Amino acid sequence: MTYMQNRLVQFLVIYLLSMICGMAPIQAQVENNTPIVKIIQPKTSKPLKWNTLIPYSITVNDVEDGNSAYEEITDWEVLLIAKYLKDSSLVKDYLARIKLDLVPLFAMSKSTCLTCHAASSKLIGPSFDLIAKRYRENDRAKTYLTEKIISGGTGIWGEVKMPPNPDLNKAEVALIVDWILKQADNPTPFYVGMEGAIRAQKAQTNSDIGVYVLTAAYKDHGLTSAPKNQKLGLQTITLKIR
Repeated sequence: MTYMQNRLVQFLVIYLLSMICGMAPIQAQVENNTPIVKIIQPKTSKPLKWNTLIPYSITVNDVEDGNSAYEEITDWEVLLIAKYLKDSSLVKDYLARIKLDLVPLFAMSKSTCLTCHAASSKLIGPSFDLIAKRYRENDRAKTYLTEKIISGGTGIWGEVKMPPNPDLNKAEVALIVDWILKQADNPTPFYVGMEGAIRAQKAQTNSDIGVYVLTAAYKDHGLTSAPKNQKLGLQTITLKIR
C-alpha cells in the first residue's frame, strides 16, 4: 500500500468513527496563503532624481482575500514605506527591522488613524512627525497619547473631533504610541493605497547620492475559521538616487 493510500484509509476510518459516535466530521486543516505583493512602478532600472515626484503602483493577489485587479483588496490596507539610505550597504540591516514599523502601521490601518493622519503632511489632523515633536519632551506623553487614541477628544489641534478607537487593544496602542514618538528624530515616510506618488526629498547629508528603499506591504484577513492567523505579504525594491 502506498503512502497516499495509507493516508486515505486512515482518513476514512476516522471519518466513519466520527459518524458512528455522533461527532462532527473532521475537516482537513487548510493553510492560509501568503499574499503576493508586487511593486509595478517605479522601475528599478531608472535612477531617481532629487525633488521629483515619482508615481508608484502596487498590486496584491491573495487566495483568500482576492485580487486587486478586480477591486477585491481594500485600498487603505495596502502600505508603502519609502526610506532614504545614504549607502546601499545599509539596506540589509534596514530590511531586518522593517517589520517592526509595519506592526503599528497595520494596527492603525484597521482603525481611523490613517484616515486623519499622515507621516509628514496634514490631513484632517496633524502629521505624525508634528505630534512627535510636540510631545517628545513630555514625561506623560505615553500615558496622554494612549488615552487620546483610545478615547478620542478635541481642542488640542483645532476644533475637529478625534474619534475614539475602542477596537484597538492596549498592546496595539502602546506600539502605536512608541512608533509615533520615534517620528521626531527617525521618521518613517509611508503612503496609504495602491497608487500615488512619492517625492524624493533632498536628504540632510553631505552626499548627493544614495538609495531609496521602497517596501510595499499587505496584511491579509486570515481564514474564516482562524481570523487571527494573518499573513504579511511584502515586496521591496531599491532605487538609486542622484
